[in-house]
Amino acid sequence: EKLSDFNNVVYQGINGAIYALIAVDAGGYELLPVDGITNITNREKLIDYILTREIEGGGWSLGESTPDTDVTAMALQSLAEYKHMPNVKEAIDRGLKVLSDTQSNDGGYESWRSANSESNAQVIVALCTLGINPATDENFAKNGNNVLTNMIKDYYVESKGGFRHVDGTDIDSMATNQGFYA
Repeated sequence: EKLSDFNNVVYQGINGAIYALIAVDAGGYELLPVDGITNITNREKLIDYILTREIEGGGWSLGESTPDTDVTAMALQSLAEYKHMPNVKEAIDRGLKVLSDTQSNDGGYESWRSANSESNAQVIVALCTLGINPATDENFAKNGNNVLTNMIKDYYVESKGGFRHVDGTDIDSMATNQGFYA
């Protein structure tokens, strides 16, 4: 019911559409009409909203003209279920190329000009959701490194059993949560 009002879902921008599509697909939920709501959310609206916000050349961002790793990876996660649709497949392919091209030489990723574990986690989830092995796919290997090796080497703190947000910091809950589900 909370996701039924499309205007409310996309009020904050692309993140709303991405998370709503992931949420409804997580359980195969149907979005039903709700009294008082005139612009009812449906999968087609969510997909179209995400696709129309693709940056020229591929990728997505929070309103910027340069693709952001996190938003691109989350958009790919949300669209994965629809890769059989030609326009979605083309957008996914462009997004994957952006992720491959922006991967650092150490195998990791950054967002907002900061290398961090959460960006790595989002890419890992996106690749796996699309059936791409992040450890073996040649498009996601740089100098013998991949996003998984980078995630463990640079961000996992074995002595504390968790992940840090950025190199040189202590573990934190968001980084650990995303690190473990990735």
